Amino acid sequence: MNLNKIIIILLCLFGMNDLRAQSSISVNAELANRYIWRGIVFYNAANIQPSVTFKEGGFSVGAVGIFDFRGKYNETDLWLSYNLKGVTLSLLDYFGNYEENNKMTDFKFFDYDNKTTAHIVELNLNYSGTDIPINLTASTFIYGADKNEKGDNDYSTYLEAGYKFKPFKKNLDLFAGAAINESSYYSTEKFSFINVGLKCSDKIKITEKFSLPLSFSIMINPDKEDLLFLFTIGI
Repeated sequence: MNLNKIIIILLCLFGMNDLRAQSSISVNAELANRYIWRGIVFYNAANIQPSVTFKEGGFSVGAVGIFDFRGKYNETDLWLSYNLKGVTLSLLDYFGNYEENNKMTDFKFFDYDNKTTAHIVELNLNYSGTDIPINLTASTFIYGADKNEKGDNDYSTYLEAGYKFKPFKKNLDLFAGAAINESSYYSTEKFSFINVGLKCSDKIKITEKFSLPLSFSIMINPDKEDLLFLFTIGI
């Protein structure tokens, strides 16, 4: 049984269990001015990012999509996670197609052959503190299209530390992330900071029962000497 079938079966099982137990199901969507992740611009145009999450106890399963409005970029990500006392262990699967040389790529979703797949599978460990509002993340690509020039897996690893605070009744997140090894994915040759910045989150009150969540991020990629801005609005 390949990795894709295992992930789909787990998603179905946990999803069905959620429904039986009447656990929480949330559906969200965000509009973003561009697609930036870990200090890298993957698509430099407006896009929509719908998501669905099923939760029961400490378990969560879900999916998120990233789709531009010109049909030149689409991504579908799946995840399965378990949280215990602020520590979350997650398995994530990233997959997408995009325009290259004026033509869309045609990667197959059900291709999980390590030599040809466009999927990247990641193991992620996160700690989110409550008494001390820190956020620590360690992530490694363990399978798939994270390859070097020789065709071997890079096992690209990313570490990030963040701190949350709330001056002037605004939610602020200060963060610094680094790729710690040579990586074709992150375009690094050694330990390099690639994602350092500040995110501000707020809500615009529309009615007594409805508000629009907003966020604005300013970040730099010191390794590439890039200054980046990201704006999102929930819908």
